Amino acid sequence: MSVLAEEIGWSRRHFVARFRHHVGLAPKPAGRVLRFNRAVQLLIADGAASVSDVAAACGYADHSHLVRDFHDLAGCTPTALVGAQLPDGRGIAG
Repeated sequence: MSVLAEEIGWSRRHFVARFRHHVGLAPKPAGRVLRFNRAVQLLIADGAASVSDVAAACGYADHSHLVRDFHDLAGCTPTALVGAQLPDGRGIAG
């Protein structure tokens, strides 16, 4: 974030304020939501990988960090969310 602010010639504080104004979230929470969304998409895709593989592919430190984001942002586990999203309720591997 600081690098982006420097590249466009703004202070970090000004960058965060403008980002929040236009996106509705500060950069860090916005990144968290985008990473979570990517994880959901990977988990519901045909031939989905395990939760641990998706966590690694999306930049989570480990499986437990992905599960924590699911609890915080979706209010359930990855398996429960994916099971509810899939038409046949087949859940996911792993």
